[in-house]
Amino acid sequence: RNVVIFGETGAGKSSVINLLAGQAIAHISPDSHRCTLHWTEYQITFEDGSRYKVFDTVGLEE
Repeated sequence: RNVVIFGETGAGKSSVINLLAGQAIAHISPDSHRCTLHWTEYQITFEDGSRYKVFDTVGLEE
């Protein structure tokens, strides 16, 4: 299963990935500076054994 996270720069996409993973696997910044410079794939396995590929994308600009 694949999940792609889209949103504006600084919206918290990487933080959502960390929340889903239950640990800090994606780099985050305390301010709105861009952390993700290209898409990044993360493998997340949930407690029920389901496995997902979650893709963190570069921020969408207005």
